Amino acid sequence: MTAPRAAQTRRSFRGTLASIAESFIGARECAAAVENGRMPSRRALDAMGIDAETWSRIGRL
Repeated sequence: MTAPRAAQTRRSFRGTLASIAESFIGARECAAAVENGRMPSRRALDAMGIDAETWSRIGRL
């Protein structure tokens, strides 16, 4: 008998904390870059769920 689907997709507590920390770090990096007039790193944008190509087109029509 196999485990229910929910049990198969559960993350470890450590993995969940790492994901939360990565999100906060990405938000901090994005905010700092914007305040300094720079583009955030691709890693920071990915952590926030923002596409880097879309970000680079902001402000251009």
